[in-house]
Amino acid sequence: MSLQAVFRSGLGKDVRRYIAYKQTLGRGFESAIRILAGVDAFLIGMGATPPDLTAETFTKWSESLGNLSPNTKLARMRVVLNFCIYRRREAPSCFVPEPSQFPRACPLLRPYIFSESEIARVLGHCR
Repeated sequence: MSLQAVFRSGLGKDVRRYIAYKQTLGRGFESAIRILAGVDAFLIGMGATPPDLTAETFTKWSESLGNLSPNTKLARMRVVLNFCIYRRREAPSCFVPEPSQFPRACPLLRPYIFSESEIARVLGHCR
């Protein structure tokens, strides 16, 4: 599927240019493309004409991520932030989200490695 068919909102032209720019720098950028495609689809689904990113639509989109972990939500919001910063270079009046409103990153849990005696004790409780 072409990027032309994927990005149909008011952001489409700018998103395609942003992706081409990032890929020119040697980045695969697949994860960001999926995130930006999700934002585009969300805007199309809102029925706004033309669907564009505003403070209101960004807030609604970020609320739709409510079931994700704070770290995942933060990463997705940062992708959109970076796109908006890129976009502002040519459209100074376009919306750029305020990072201070993003969720805080949660520390990742460190894995616990059980000792042999701990595993034996756990298995001792099993029938």
